[in-house]
Amino acid sequence: MKHFFSRLSLFLASIFFTVCVMAETVSAKPKLVATFSVIGDLVQVIAGDKVELHVLVGPNSDGHVYQPTAADARAVSQADLLIANGLGFEVWLNALTKAAQFKGKQRILGAEVEPLMVDDPHGAAEIPDPHAWQDIQNVMLYVAAITAELIAFDPAHRQFYTENSEKYTEQLRALHKKIKQFTESLPAQKRKLVTSHDAFGYFGKAYGLEFIAPQGMSTDSEAKTQDVARLIQQIRADKIPALFMENMLDARLLTQISRETGVVIGGTLFSDALSEKHQAAPDYLSMMEHNLSVLQRSLQ
Repeated sequence: MKHFFSRLSLFLASIFFTVCVMAETVSAKPKLVATFSVIGDLVQVIAGDKVELHVLVGPNSDGHVYQPTAADARAVSQADLLIANGLGFEVWLNALTKAAQFKGKQRILGAEVEPLMVDDPHGAAEIPDPHAWQDIQNVMLYVAAITAELIAFDPAHRQFYTENSEKYTEQLRALHKKIKQFTESLPAQKRKLVTSHDAFGYFGKAYGLEFIAPQGMSTDSEAKTQDVARLIQQIRADKIPALFMENMLDARLLTQISRETGVVIGGTLFSDALSEKHQAAPDYLSMMEHNLSVLQRSLQ
């Protein structure tokens, strides 16, 4: 019996040691926080299961006006690395990191790109347009920055991150070329479009289109009546071919504009947020492919 208990003690000790090692291995994964769904997807593609990832602003949610939760504060307080877009997009982020007493490293991906400067609706100075991910060339820069950060935090998986990054960058490059081929085929009269808010400046510059919107660059304020009236006049004068809704915004204003101008709503574009998994744009590549297909159906 004594030998039995000795063997049992050794067996239980080995199990305890294994569990401790496993727990240590799990906890050894870098803890990352991404501010919203687009950046979260980019991180996930490169990092796979090598990190613990928490995304603050989820699918179909508006990052401009997001209100962080207690769970978000806990995730930020424990994070080794916080990856944000910057360029004025996450206006709530500084207050969150301060409240959470964030001690990790913060990487601002918008610092990698040359920002588009636009008029500040609240003043005379120009401010950066934060929607840089609408140009796939910028996302390739985002991916390179994310890869560098992952390698710095977890050099043991350098090859894993590098291979994922290279494969994904090739997919991005091919999609960028595909979109350019389509937009370059459009006649001049089909290159001016209307969207719910001004989120497609980078897309327009990269792919030769002009987007105008009743609502400004941020969704934190409503469109002014005089701006809507001016837009309706412009739609009629320029014979703009289509209007496009956005997945995270109320469609009532655009529906009103469509009714008053007789211009059809060509579909829904994804601007600031991905969709749920079962919907049309659960990841960045799907989002851009979806937007391309919507434009093709409406403009060809």
